[in-house]
Amino acid sequence: MTHYKIGRCIGKGSYGNVFVVKKYGEQKVYAMKKISIYNIRLKEKLQLINEIRILKYCDCPYILNLIDIKYSLIHIDIITNHAKYGDFLSIIKSRSRTRMFFQEQLIWSYFIQVCYGLEYLHNNNIIHRDIKCGNIFLDKGDHIFIGDFGSCKVLMHNNTLTNSSIGTPYYMSPEILKHEKYDNSVDIWCLGCFLFEIICFKPPFEGCTYRLLTRKILNQQFSIDINTYIHHFSKELIKLVQRILKEYKQISVTKILELKEVDDNKYLIPYITKSSNNILDFEKKFDNVSMSSWHSIIKKLTN
Repeated sequence: MTHYKIGRCIGKGSYGNVFVVKKYGEQKVYAMKKISIYNIRLKEKLQLINEIRILKYCDCPYILNLIDIKYSLIHIDIITNHAKYGDFLSIIKSRSRTRMFFQEQLIWSYFIQVCYGLEYLHNNNIIHRDIKCGNIFLDKGDHIFIGDFGSCKVLMHNNTLTNSSIGTPYYMSPEILKHEKYDNSVDIWCLGCFLFEIICFKPPFEGCTYRLLTRKILNQQFSIDINTYIHHFSKELIKLVQRILKEYKQISVTKILELKEVDDNKYLIPYITKSSNNILDFEKKFDNVSMSSWHSIIKKLTN
């Protein structure tokens, strides 16, 4: 059995805490997400199971991968690879103090890598539902990872629609706010919000109350006029943000990657030798095991 030395806490949330950890006798750093399963509700249990399964079965260079799972009667520890520079929410918060905006070449690189990760998820019937700066991580070499799959929806039996309300309010799509059925286009909306925020260092929609925020999202009243950044960035980049948030229901992530302005900048992403491989035996790997004991679930996932 592998044992880990727990270091500093690098993240806190309703789910629990995230720590930097090392295997005893080694120097390589990992991230450990410690989640309480004491009195966990069935819905939350299923979300946690799916999060672990997505980390385990997804084989894509732009998605965090599962290294190990530790189970006790009250906690589950999920160990993944560690992104050296943390999440973009923290990075933007630090940079915004001195208004040190990202160079445009880096923005294109970050955006395209997230597109590739999102395309992989959609090709494997997974809607992330919470793409945001806090869930996108930056590693050395400007390599991007998508993480935090606790809000994901796994679509089974050729279903393409769902209607559960979930996600971060600032990035919620109009469909979710109106409690309508939606598909993976909600991730395209979030992708547009992410691109807006890494350009402007502000989310596209803000409001002091949930009601005001909802109204601004439904009416597409941006928190700041992105056109004022045309002096800092190319018109192609600025117009892309506006196009995604306007056409998110009609344009897939694959179509976004095929756009000329995006295709012209693909050379900017870091060279990665690892290729993506789709999930095989999908329905078997994502069958409903939420009524099983944690012991049997973890045993199945670690085999």
